[in-house]
Amino acid sequence: MSVVLQTRRQIFDLILFDPALRLHPIVALNSRVASKDTVLPVGGGLDGRSPVFVPQGSIVAFHTPALHRRKDLWGEDADVFNPERWSRETPAGYVCRRPK
Repeated sequence: MSVVLQTRRQIFDLILFDPALRLHPIVALNSRVASKDTVLPVGGGLDGRSPVFVPQGSIVAFHTPALHRRKDLWGEDADVFNPERWSRETPAGYVCRRPK
């Protein structure tokens, strides 16, 4: 594959697949096992702002579609297919770029 075609393919992947997979991820539910005792800085208490203790061996599961539609992370248009989002900062200050 030529360098030009390879570059075009990378751009196509970035502007089409990344935003599509954010809204419609292949894996809907994901989980991890805590390898050591740890404390998550927020998520506990009645208001969700207190730390959470996670003992070693605990399974932490998360719903990927819900995570990818959080308005506090992605902005008010979190439910919108917006490829331009990947070239700017989100409201939470994250830059949506694929790691190299």
